[in-house]
Amino acid sequence: MALCQFRNVSSRMLILRCVGPEAFSQEKVIFPFEEWQWSCPAQSRVDIWSHSLTGAELVESFPAEEVAISCDLTVTECSRDVKPAGRLSPGCSKPPRKSTPALAAA
Repeated sequence: MALCQFRNVSSRMLILRCVGPEAFSQEKVIFPFEEWQWSCPAQSRVDIWSHSLTGAELVESFPAEEVAISCDLTVTECSRDVKPAGRLSPGCSKPPRKSTPALAAA
């Protein structure tokens, strides 16, 4: 199973559908600026849908590996195996926390 992360950086509500082998399927409505993490088989496909005047519209489709992440929770650093080109989601977008001088002195 792969850990994946998607962040909706658009101003529109999106529907993320993840379909994989052996009848694996997940579907989630993702609101603007919402971030979602899920586990799925590595061979899964991710479809991003939106609504238009003519009905549901497939915005983008890509392999789940493109949004797969690995996080070291002890240092809160994340890394991606593949950098997306023009993807709606930057993957793991949380930078490591930095201590501020005021907090470090306290």
